Amino acid sequence: MFSTIRSSNAALVLAAAAGLATLALVAGAGAAGRYTDPGGDSSGGPDIKGVAVASDANGQIQFTLGIDNFVKPSDARAYVFVDTDLNATTGAPGTDGADYVFFVDQSDNSYTFMRWNGSDWDDGIPFATVSVSSTSTGATISVNRSELSGTGEFNFWVRSRSGDVSGNQSDTAPDADVWNYSLQASGPDIQSVLVQTSPAIGPRAGKRFTLTPTSLKVPHSEPGLLPTPESYTCTAKLGGKAIAGTGTGGCSWIVPKKARGKALVVGVTVSYQGGSSTVPFSYKVM
Repeated sequence: MFSTIRSSNAALVLAAAAGLATLALVAGAGAAGRYTDPGGDSSGGPDIKGVAVASDANGQIQFTLGIDNFVKPSDARAYVFVDTDLNATTGAPGTDGADYVFFVDQSDNSYTFMRWNGSDWDDGIPFATVSVSSTSTGATISVNRSELSGTGEFNFWVRSRSGDVSGNQSDTAPDADVWNYSLQASGPDIQSVLVQTSPAIGPRAGKRFTLTPTSLKVPHSEPGLLPTPESYTCTAKLGGKAIAGTGTGGCSWIVPKKARGKALVVGVTVSYQGGSSTVPFSYKVM
């Protein structure tokens, strides 16, 4: 039904969209994944400011798109591409592996929900849990995971557009790579944390030891694009007993002189895009 390339200059050719639905809010949704995009980069078209994603215990997922200048009636459109198997080599070509797409059209107050069938986008798939609403400041899309291949985690990206594609009045978010959402984590699936220590060789008896998280690994992070945590905190035990930290996040300690040979176990809790994870690190005091 349409083709696209994950590029700011790509064309999107769409057939007519049909069907209106009333927004079904995600009842009792917990913490939301929060994803931001810089403003002023849409060349005069609808400008994506951010996306929030939340889910509830029944697997209902809600995308809330913040878009400036998403007025209606107008030719403003928005698209949410969803990779439900976390595999960029499957799904529609040129979409970072998208298996499903939502298309919101402000010109006739309609939306389309489509699945990639291996050769084309299929807008004839049956569904019962999708609802969409929109205003001049964005759109809200609700769908159950059962209609997204039962996924518990997915990558996604968003595009807005107005005018003819040749005018490139569009915004793509994120600007590079994709965003990730895990229903279990209520945000990105933080798989690992990279840290830097001072001294680099580890804690030394009678000296200060500082640990700093430098980057995170989330699904589909491209080389050189490893994100940094938005905030972090530390807890620590020395020889099995709690030891208080100071400095940023409480991640710096004066190691007692008599601690040589003991284990210093640090729990680092990082937060990123609404998700959080606690990762343990263990060191032997020298």
